[in-house]
Amino acid sequence: MAKKMTTVLRTPPDQMPRIDVSLIPDYVAKDFAQAVLESVRRVYNDPDVQADFQRWKAEQAQRQKEATA
Repeated sequence: MAKKMTTVLRTPPDQMPRIDVSLIPDYVAKDFAQAVLESVRRVYNDPDVQADFQRWKAEQAQRQKEATA
């Protein structure tokens, strides 16, 4: 018999909820990860996002260069 999953969120409004990932079945975690990965790929393929990333990388390189100078 499959274990029934129940979720009750009782987190005070000023705290982040904690998720016990050990309670998430493997098939759910894999499906979720696959959906997130596909979303990230779709966003990253956007030319505007790629340009922002390249600008960010250049800024990071400049900061690193200044920090070691």
